[in-house]
Amino acid sequence: MIPEYRIDDDKVETRRLALMCLIHHNIDINKSAYEFCDYVVTEGLLDNIQEEGEEGLRRHGGDIVSLASEKLMTHFHRWQDMHEKNIN
Repeated sequence: MIPEYRIDDDKVETRRLALMCLIHHNIDINKSAYEFCDYVVTEGLLDNIQEEGEEGLRRHGGDIVSLASEKLMTHFHRWQDMHEKNIN
């Protein structure tokens, strides 16, 4: 296996959470969606999600996907405008 393609467990979980956010917003899961999730991991957009703590989770009724979506969807729409006009 090529070393660059090895992903540690934390990055797998971050990528999974990003995918769940897209699914939560009815975004088609296609090549572009996976590329966005790679961008999320590479840029560390969800690295501090745990710092939101109980207050962040409380605001979202304990739903980590909803909390992460709050952080990601603005990035997703900017990324979508820059990379592909028709992801949905």
